[in-house]
Amino acid sequence: NTFPQPYGSAGCIVDGASIYWLYLGSPALIMKAALTGGTPTTLVAPDADGGPNQQVAGTGYQNLAVDGTNLYWANVTDSTLRKVPKNGGTPTVLATSPGPGPESIVTDGVSIYWFTTGPNVLMKTPVGGGASVTVVSGAPVVGAQPGSATPIVAVDATSVYWFNPPNLYKAAK
Repeated sequence: NTFPQPYGSAGCIVDGASIYWLYLGSPALIMKAALTGGTPTTLVAPDADGGPNQQVAGTGYQNLAVDGTNLYWANVTDSTLRKVPKNGGTPTVLATSPGPGPESIVTDGVSIYWFTTGPNVLMKTPVGGGASVTVVSGAPVVGAQPGSATPIVAVDATSVYWFNPPNLYKAAK
C-alpha cells in the first residue's frame, strides 16, 4: 500500500507476522500491516483531546522495538519510553529519561535497552514496567543531541552492542 508522505516516516520493524512503522504525517501515527498484505491499521493515534500528538511526536531513527506481546517506542518530545499491545490498546509509559532521550531502543523480551543523549547513558527498563537502571554511564556514542544517538545494534543472551564509528562496543546486560 502507498501512503501520502507530507512529513515522511521514521522507523519500521517486523516481528514475523506484521510490520510496524512511524508515520510522521499530520497527524503522526504508529501503523501496523500484515506481512502477507491487506489493509494497514492504526495502532496508536493522536491523543483524544485533539492536541499535539504526544504519543508519537518527536520520534527518531530506530525508535521502535517489538517482542512477542508489545510494540515499544521512544518519544523524545516528552522523554518517555512507551509500549502498546501489538493488537492495539492503550499506550503505557514505561520510563521517563533522566536526560534527553530516550533514543535507539531494542528489546530482548525481558528488558528495553535505550540511550539518553547528552550524558550518553545506556539504560534498561523491564518490559512490564518498573525501575530503570544504568547499564553504562558515559557510553561512547556519536552525537550528543536528541535524534543523533548511535543506534543500538543488537542484544543477545548476555550483552548489548552499539556502534560508534569506527568502533563496535559491547556491555554486559
